[in-house]
Amino acid sequence: MQLFIGLTFRQNHLLYKKIDSFRKRFDEKFTRSDILQMTLIPPFKMDGITMFELQDIIEDLSDDLDTHLSCCDIPCEVDFNGFDFQSGRKGIVFLKPSIPVDIFHCQENLSESVKGHGGVFNKHKNLAKSFSNDLQTFLPIGRSTDMELLKQAVDKAQIEFAQPFSLTAKDVVLFEKMPGQWIPRRVLFSFAETGENFQNERSDFSLIKTPANL
Repeated sequence: MQLFIGLTFRQNHLLYKKIDSFRKRFDEKFTRSDILQMTLIPPFKMDGITMFELQDIIEDLSDDLDTHLSCCDIPCEVDFNGFDFQSGRKGIVFLKPSIPVDIFHCQENLSESVKGHGGVFNKHKNLAKSFSNDLQTFLPIGRSTDMELLKQAVDKAQIEFAQPFSLTAKDVVLFEKMPGQWIPRRVLFSFAETGENFQNERSDFSLIKTPANL
């Protein structure tokens, strides 16, 4: 079983819609998951566990998040400072976030919790890694094996995402790898909402809670 933990965003923001449109045009993996998310805990394997054991792990991860984020009673904004790209056999264009300190500490604790439950992290490329970003937290918006398409994506990103902006965090979600796609399996934590624009926004996958649905 392969899993990862990602941060999703409120959809009412104009920049969210712009990023979503960009991904539809330039991200070859858009069909694998059309949910805009920023990976907080990279893919890891948990082999030989039962659904009930997985449920216990999920409860522990949720408790970790509640402990560190329960004081966040206002919407959580994630700032992005421009973009970068990496060419090669699998080119990628990504947005560079400034991780809020509370989320940064959560990443450290979630990573240790995953390891404590026997999770083994997959190897990942050296991308967006720094002293303060050891887990390579970034928001991919374009991926392609076609270098001409990647060039078009970079040129477009220079126009659309050169200036700093922010997105409002929505949920911390556990994703599972299925044939050809990553699917949301459980909302581990939901951030505070405010304003009329949030009242009609729903997460269908937030209803997945029982071991039978995992």
